Amino acid sequence: MKKVMFIIVGFLGFMNITKAATIDVSVEKPVVKVNEEFSITVDVSNSLEYTYTYFKMDYDDSKMQLINSSEDCLDKTCLIESDNKVTLTFKALAEGNIEFSITGYYEDDTAADFKITKNIKIGNYVLGDMNKNDYVDMTDILLLIKLYFNKIEADEYYNLVGDLNQNNKIDTTDILLLIKTYFKRV
Repeated sequence: MKKVMFIIVGFLGFMNITKAATIDVSVEKPVVKVNEEFSITVDVSNSLEYTYTYFKMDYDDSKMQLINSSEDCLDKTCLIESDNKVTLTFKALAEGNIEFSITGYYEDDTAADFKITKNIKIGNYVLGDMNKNDYVDMTDILLLIKLYFNKIEADEYYNLVGDLNQNNKIDTTDILLLIKTYFKRV
């Protein structure tokens, strides 16, 4: 048994370990209205050996604008200094789909070999507002249930505002999320 463990440990000692640190990006609201503010949190989990010191963002300036940040940000580049979490507050400027992406950079200014991308939809609607009255009510829940069971015809609007979990289909998770939203538990 000792020989087997020694061989495994010896083998691991010769492996080429690459830089390892992770970035998690969470969007407060995947669907927002024009002129609405929304937050994006960038959570950086650094390893003991390698750390990100900053990250660069890529997004369409004509559709969203950075208005506040918990860390220093300039020209879509943000430093990572305090607790490895950066909260960015944006204002939605124009309707459309936005691809928001982040790339981390190490202390030696080399970029991570991956990019995190999130999609944000900006429009004149409220997520879950099936009856277009600008707020979520019981009627919205009933309409979403009818849509799920094909009792009403799906259209682009219903599919957009009814897809609360953003998986491009209406499913039971959307219904549960809408019920939680109605009862203010999300």
